Amino acid sequence: MTPRSGLYVALVGLVMAGLATLSFFMDWNPYPVNHTGGAGLGFALFLIFMAILGLIVIVVGLIMAAVGALINQPGKSP
Repeated sequence: MTPRSGLYVALVGLVMAGLATLSFFMDWNPYPVNHTGGAGLGFALFLIFMAILGLIVIVVGLIMAAVGALINQPGKSP
């Protein structure tokens, strides 16, 4: 495992969290809350949970990058 793979995972999490947050704040909801009631609220909760999941993926990716950097230190004999 290389540190680069962990950074790619963190980048995916950043994109997930960023798009979900942007969609929530810009009100890009295919089911407007004031017209359909429950469907709009469900989609808003989905966006909130996707943003939280994106943050978790960022943390996991950064941990993977740190572990990969500590394991694969150049010049260190095993």
